[in-house]
Formats: sequence, structure tokens, C-alpha cells
Amino acid sequence: MESNAIDWDRLEASLLEFRRKLHNYPELGWREYRTSRRIYQELDALGIFDINVGHRIVNVEKIPDVFYPHIKADPEDLEAWISILEMEEKKHTNGNATGRPFTRKVRTGEGTDTYITPTGVVAILDSKRPGPTTMLRFDIDAFYVEPEKDNQKREEIHLVSDPSTKVENNGTDDRGQVMHACGHDFHAAMGVGIARVLKNIRNEINGRIVLVFQPAEEMGGGAVSMLDSPLMNDVGKPDNFFSSHVGVTEERVFGCTSKWFFCGMMRVTFRGRKAHAGLEPWAGINALEPALACATALLGEDYRKHSSNRVNVGSFICDGPFNAIPDSVEFQLDVRHETREAFQSLYSKCEKIIETTAHDFGFSRGDVERGFDTKTVFKLINVKTNDEMKKRLYRVARSCSDKKRFPHFYRMYGDNIKEEIEVTAGEDANDFIPATVTGDCGGIVILGGQRGGHHKKSFKMDESVLICGVQFFFQLVKDIHGSGNTDTHPPTD
Repeated sequence: MESNAIDWDRLEASLLEFRRKLHNYPELGWREYRTSRRIYQELDALGIFDINVGHRIVNVEKIPDVFYPHIKADPEDLEAWISILEMEEKKHTNGNATGRPFTRKVRTGEGTDTYITPTGVVAILDSKRPGPTTMLRFDIDAFYVEPEKDNQKREEIHLVSDPSTKVENNGTDDRGQVMHACGHDFHAAMGVGIARVLKNIRNEINGRIVLVFQPAEEMGGGAVSMLDSPLMNDVGKPDNFFSSHVGVTEERVFGCTSKWFFCGMMRVTFRGRKAHAGLEPWAGINALEPALACATALLGEDYRKHSSNRVNVGSFICDGPFNAIPDSVEFQLDVRHETREAFQSLYSKCEKIIETTAHDFGFSRGDVERGFDTKTVFKLINVKTNDEMKKRLYRVARSCSDKKRFPHFYRMYGDNIKEEIEVTAGEDANDFIPATVTGDCGGIVILGGQRGGHHKKSFKMDESVLICGVQFFFQLVKDIHGSGNTDTHPPTD
């Protein structure tokens, strides 16, 4: 099917409506109940996919024990999602379901326990004809940042083309503390758009297409928990893996691949002895003192604009009354650098700072009182795309800048297409690339054009990037899986 056989304007309008629904109902990682349900319903209505959810696509034991903010979710959304999980489990077990979906207990940002029910969706289109397997991944979670409250600014920021739409909130959850401040609503809508296009070209492609709607990119653990799931083991190593990220830069530029920073998150815990702050403070052991000293020393690391060092303490918990000597403090440390060697060196340096500072206050590793511990929660990698795939991605992107065939893409990016863009953030989509047959046959494309900055309440995107992403992946799928193409790695010249 040629591009001009698709009504791109009509598809764009429909996808923008879907994207705005997601944006107006943001959900944190492992809380994407309504988001997952909406995606599931879209895919199910197409009638061409083998749809998988729940513990078939998520290994809950691989979910890292990070500080999940204790955001209340709508219980009706949870129950509606669980109903889908139970229904799909019966389908895949011939009616012999094993009970309610597995859950995992984790810690919240307030130091209490909460439980996780697997979210996300994986849809497989199998042509039943020989050919490669290509995996396309789209993250779906929102971010823990309070949206803009000023009505005029909020409408300008969150709904560029439709300021009349209001954020949904029925009063049963904490929606006002969460926002799609990283563009994952665009990613999810892009995946739905590709699914719709695949229905139109399903008789013209060979091999298999696997659409992965991944939960919990922001929280960490979404990728690793899916990679070790039963379904991924059944699918086997894909020949190709691709993902995308909107924004990253204000420039209207399309990046065919991207180079990300290595990233690691460490949990640091200090233990002391509680005592009354007025009656006998000398009887206590203050766990806050060494924790504050550590955080101050760590934040003294150089992260100026032209430095590649990235050290941040973004979560700090000292839960207790104001009039008591604190006996327990936990904080989370984020460390990043552009190369593996430099990252490992910086990470080790941070560990040394923590240990030295703790010892200065008389705290020893593992002690019950006057003790401290460190734990690596997760690390994110960067994987280079092989040269052959880089050439293919660049060629496909160039084909999208055809003014007559893809006017949307041309208006947005014109000829401003780069082979690679460097991003000083981390991205767990990189975890999927080593799982490909060759270990380097994949990439994360960048669709630039954001304003306001990521992870901030001022973040907003030009909505034109949505249909541009669909058009690029449409061309890429045809290039790799087109009729007569059964080679997993055809020549790019």
C-alpha cells in the first residue's frame, strides 16, 4: 500500500483525540490502569493481533524496589483492568486461569508498602509468512510532577491544539500530582497509530511485528521486567528493535538514532536510634546527620553545562515527628555519564563518598544502630546501533521528507534529518537492543520539537510529531517487511 492510499489527515485527527485522552488522565508507572485499558481496547478492536497482558508480559520479580510515590489510583480503573487480565489469562490457559494476576510489594516514597499489578500491553501481528521479527516499543507512563495550575497556562501547555478539554478527575485519585511531562502520551498514541496502519498493510508484509506498550519507564524496571517475561521467551530474539522519543531538543530535527547516557540509581539507608528531642536527645543516634552530609557532598560533584558528570539526590525520606531524634533516613541517588568507563568511575566515587562520610560520623555498613547500607536498584545502558542499520534508518527517514507523499513530515522536519543525536538522559529502551539477534540491530529515533523542558510542568510538544512518527515507522516496516522481503538483514544500498 502506498502512502497516498492512507488518509493521513483523518488518521492524525483521530490519534490526536486519543493522545489528548491519555494526556488528560496521566498515570504513574505500574498505575497505568486506564491507559493500558484504552490501548488494549484499541488493539482488540482491530482484530488482527494476538494480545498479551499481565504476568505473561511482566515478570513481577524483576521489578526493582524503588521509591514509588504513594499516588492513589481510581479503584474502578484497577478493577476494570484486572477484569481484562483475568479474561486474557483464561484465553491463554484454555480457561484454566490461576487466579488473580500476580502482584509485587514495593516501597513508596513515604516509606510505606504498596502493591503493583502488571500493566502494559504486547500485541503480535504474525503474517504466517517467512520473514524477520521486528519489535516496536512505546512507553506509556506519566511523571510525578504537579501540573500547571493556572488555567490559561495549563491550557497552553497541556493541550496545544485543544484548550477546551479539561483534565479528568473524579475526586477519587491524586491526578493533580501527575503529568505527562516527558511525552509518553505521544509515544502510546504513536503505537496505536502504527497498529491501525498495520491493519491496512497486513497482507503486504512478511514475518512478525511485535508492538510493546511498556509501563514504568520513568520509575525504572519496565523494560527489564518485560524482557524476562514468559511471552518474550516465547517470541525469542527479535531481528530488529526500534523505539522513539519525542522532544529532547527544541530544534525541529529528526534523529535516526540516539546516543544516551549510562545511568544508575542507588538507594542509601542510614539507621540510628530514636529518642525524645527535648528530654534526652543524647540517648539517640541521629541518622539524619550523616545522610545530610552525604547528600551535600554528593551534590557537590561538578555537573555544569559542559561537564558530563550527572549526580543528583532526588528523593530524601526522613519519616518521623519533629520532636524526635530520627532513627531512619533513606535517599535515592541518580548517577549518569556518557561512557561506560566514566560512569563506573563516577558511580564508584559516589560509593566512596558515602562510605567515607558515614565513617566520619561513626556509622558502619550493616550495623543495626549507627549503620548504613547502599543498594544498586538499577542501571541503564547505552547501546550503539550497527552501521548497516544506521544507513537504513537514515534512508527511510529521508524518504519521509518527500513533500508530496508525506507533507506532515516535511512541514515538521523538512531536510533536517541527522544520523544520530546525543541525549544526556537515560532510556531503558536500550535494554531491549542487546536482546536482538545481533545485539546491536536497533535504535531509538528522536522527534525534536519540545518547549518548556522535560520533567517540568511547563513541558509541551508540537502535536505534529505524532503523525510524523507514525509515517516514519510505516515506511520502516514496509522497508524491512515488504512483500518479497524475507531476509532479516537485507542490504541498505
